[in-house]
Amino acid sequence: MRKKYKYLYFAALIGIGFFWTGTAYLVQAYRLFQILDGRTVNLLFCGVYYVCQAAGIGAVGFLFARRPLIAGGRALPLWATMNTVLWAAAAVFSSSVPVIIASGALMNLTIGVLSGCYLTRLATDVPQQRRGLVFGAAYAFGSVSTWLLSFPMGGKFLWSSDSFFAVLILAALSLTLLWPLSLPPQQERGAGQLSPGLSNRVIWLAAAVLFLLSLEHMLGFSFPLKSAPGSVYIEFTRAFYAIGLIIAGLISDKNRLWGAVCCLAALACLFAALALENSAVGETAVWMAAYLFLGFMSVYRILLFSDLAAKSGLPGLAVAGLSGVLEKQQAALPRVGLRGCRSLWFLA
Repeated sequence: MRKKYKYLYFAALIGIGFFWTGTAYLVQAYRLFQILDGRTVNLLFCGVYYVCQAAGIGAVGFLFARRPLIAGGRALPLWATMNTVLWAAAAVFSSSVPVIIASGALMNLTIGVLSGCYLTRLATDVPQQRRGLVFGAAYAFGSVSTWLLSFPMGGKFLWSSDSFFAVLILAALSLTLLWPLSLPPQQERGAGQLSPGLSNRVIWLAAAVLFLLSLEHMLGFSFPLKSAPGSVYIEFTRAFYAIGLIIAGLISDKNRLWGAVCCLAALACLFAALALENSAVGETAVWMAAYLFLGFMSVYRILLFSDLAAKSGLPGLAVAGLSGVLEKQQAALPRVGLRGCRSLWFLA
C-alpha cells in the first residue's frame, strides 16, 4: 500500500469508527434521558460508563503487551463491532430499564476495546511526522459527521429509535475497512527512532504540560458559561473542535514543541472566562475558543502517548492517550444536563 493511501486508510478507519461509535454513544444517552432523570444519567455516563470504557481500553493495552497477534488482528475489532451494535440495539429497543442500563455498560466496554484497537495503529503503522494530521482529520470527520447526522427530524433524529439503523449501516461500512487491515509491523523495544528534538527531556516536559492542561481543563469546564448557551448553537461547537483538531495535527507534525506551546494557550481560557463573567459577548467568544483549544489538547494527549509507544516498542502504551479524549462526547449534550462530564472515548 502506497504511503499516501496508507495514511488515508488509517484516517478513514479511525474516523468512521469514531463517527459510528460516537453516534451509538449519543443514541444511548438520549434513550436514557427519556426514561431517567438527568442526575442519574449523569452518574451513569460520568461514572459507570466511564469506567467501562477505561476497562475496554486497558484490556487492549494489556493484549498488545501480552498477545500482540490477537490485539493487532482483525478478529478483535470485528468482535467489538458486532457486540457494540448488539448492545446498542438492546439499549434502543428494550423497554426494561435494567436491560438498557446494563447494555449501555457493555456497549461502552466494547467501544473502549474498539477505540484501543484502532488508535494503537497510530504508534505502529503511522510515522511520527504524519500522526497528528491522521488523528486530527479522522476525529474532525467523526465529530462533524455525528453533528450533521443529528439534523433530521428537527435536530431530534438521535432521539429516535430509527437512529439505530444509521448506526447499523455505519458499523457495516466500518467492517469493510477491516479486510485490508494487516498485523502491525514488529517493533523491538527501545528501537523506535523519533525525530530530532524529541529527547527524553522533551518527553518529560510534555508530560508536565499535559498534567497542567488536564488540571486547567477540569477546572475551566467546571464553570458553565451562563450567557453563551443563549447565543451559541451548542452543537455547532463541534465545528470549532474540528478546526482545532486539524490545525493542531498540522502544527504538531511539523514540531511537537510548537504543538505544546499552542496547547498552553488554552490555559488562558479559564482566566478569560472568570474575567468576562458578566459579558455575554465575552463568554461566547471564550466558549468558542475553549472548544477550539480542546482540539489541540486532544491531539497533544494522543500524540504524546503514541510517540512514547513507538519509542519504547510497546504499542499498548498508546491507549493511555485515550484518557480524557472523549470529553467531546458531551459537546452535543449540554442542553440536557451533562455539563462538566468527562468521557474517555470515541466518543461524538
